[in-house]
Amino acid sequence: MRAWALVLLVGCAHGAGPVVPDRQDPMRAAAGIQDPTFRALLINQWTWTMRHSPEWATALGEHAMDDQVSARSVASAEQGKEAREGFLGRAKALSGTLADARDAMFLDVFVQTIQSQVDTAVCHDESWSFSPRMNPMGDLFDAVELQPVENDAQAEALLRRLTAFRGALADHQAALKEGLEQGRVVNRTSAERTLAMVDAQLAKPTGDWSFVNKGPTKPGAAPIPEWPGRLHAAIDGTLRPALTEYGAFLRDIIVPAARPDDQPGLSGLSDMQGCYAALVRHYVTRDLSPTELHQTGLDQMAKVHAEIANVGERVFGTRDVPTILARLRDDPSLRFTNADEIVASATTALARAQGAVPRVFGHLPKTPCDVQVIPDYAAPYTTIAYYQQPNPDGSKQGSYFVNTYEPSTRARFESEVLAFHESVPGHHLQIATAYELPAAPAFHRYDGATAFVEGWGLYSERLADELGLYSSDLTRLGMLSFDAWRAARLVVDTGLHAQGWSRAQAESYLRDNTALAEQNVVNEVDRYVTWPGQALAYKTGQIEILALRDEAEARLGDRFNLSAFHDVILGEGALPLDVLRARVERWIAASGG
Repeated sequence: MRAWALVLLVGCAHGAGPVVPDRQDPMRAAAGIQDPTFRALLINQWTWTMRHSPEWATALGEHAMDDQVSARSVASAEQGKEAREGFLGRAKALSGTLADARDAMFLDVFVQTIQSQVDTAVCHDESWSFSPRMNPMGDLFDAVELQPVENDAQAEALLRRLTAFRGALADHQAALKEGLEQGRVVNRTSAERTLAMVDAQLAKPTGDWSFVNKGPTKPGAAPIPEWPGRLHAAIDGTLRPALTEYGAFLRDIIVPAARPDDQPGLSGLSDMQGCYAALVRHYVTRDLSPTELHQTGLDQMAKVHAEIANVGERVFGTRDVPTILARLRDDPSLRFTNADEIVASATTALARAQGAVPRVFGHLPKTPCDVQVIPDYAAPYTTIAYYQQPNPDGSKQGSYFVNTYEPSTRARFESEVLAFHESVPGHHLQIATAYELPAAPAFHRYDGATAFVEGWGLYSERLADELGLYSSDLTRLGMLSFDAWRAARLVVDTGLHAQGWSRAQAESYLRDNTALAEQNVVNEVDRYVTWPGQALAYKTGQIEILALRDEAEARLGDRFNLSAFHDVILGEGALPLDVLRARVERWIAASGG
């Protein structure tokens, strides 16, 4: 899943000039909140967030900042921290004063959200951290893909955004230089892979850039004067030179100084002792130590390997887990042969899931989901798939993006579980439901706890099995191989960032314990290295949702209703796990349990 808010909430925005009028209702910032003081705080905070995160505003359909890009300087990061501390102080002053129980719940969520943003500022990401998955070029390109260009005013906004990018990129480079002076620098492999991504983009003729043909798409829209010539000129006159300079900076300054592969994690940076603890708390929304999470991963791996042995015996005639994993990884007959097959398999699985979910959900979102292909510039460097949320204004539906790069590395047996996780009943069902909540404040509706979001996605993989959505025992092995992959994340993430693992150790653990293909092993380790803590959310959230379901079934007995349980889980958006537990326990008690 693409984490716009996480990636882009970095400080003041670059860009100036006339803006495109915002079509959205600003009062949605405090939707459903009764207390006037809390409402005012939420409106202030959301207005600040959209102004300081203009790419995310574009993704959410708020277009007043479409001519701007997020600032990337050290000073803007510090200003962002100070602003959040101000919001946090105002929120804590309201504790115990709100009469409405729902207001009080959202105040709790707001405090946890902003506190986490303040705490993780200790990581100083702006001064050292980037990767092929999270870098200025990728952020810009993603925002441009979502940006409407239906008239001349919107076209001008896009051109100003491209121009503003050059200043933000210069600030990014200055911040990385400051990080170097303070002993902070990215690991070498991530730097080299990001450089390769930039170089590959620059090697393309302007006419082949992913958004170069962007223009009016609405039926009957008037032509934009001298478009796309103006867009070509902006790319060649501003964007290409800026990226050329950035590539030279990475090549000459960052790559030679980058940390070697034997110390790629946060443990390889001398002043990051508090950073990983803050990130763990941010992503799992619980006070769990790296040691506890590492052991949970080992325990979960043992359980899923036992399941793999059982199903593998039916499929391959052996219970030996290394043999089963090797067969899944190495048998070419289990791979796709072309991109069309990947897209077709994803589309079929999504359609099958959409037909089945009404059996176990009382409420389903109205927003549809489609299947898209990951853009060429990102495909070699990113994960096997991700979900991109819809625009709240209805201008874009949810999209499940599949990676069709080198189809022979993409496993057929994983295609179904991947679709169920990323689309339905996984991310699309959960996120689109949250977006359609009639009365929830924007900070929560359009973001939310990662442990909930990714825990739900992983829970959905097993729910799909309950619904009979897997077409064979082989694709059921795909489900189990994915579960092993998520258990491995607990082990590898904590290994890299708390136990000093090398990149080679992390890759070796994934090869030995999962069926991931080599390309995915490399990309996944790069993801864990450069996105510390995020990988811990999946299993942590899944384990809690399963525990809540077990508790509800035990206490309610014959009165337990799975549709009602799912509606309670999803009915207030992506809650921190402690708030989710309190909500479910209230429902159990109200239901007679």
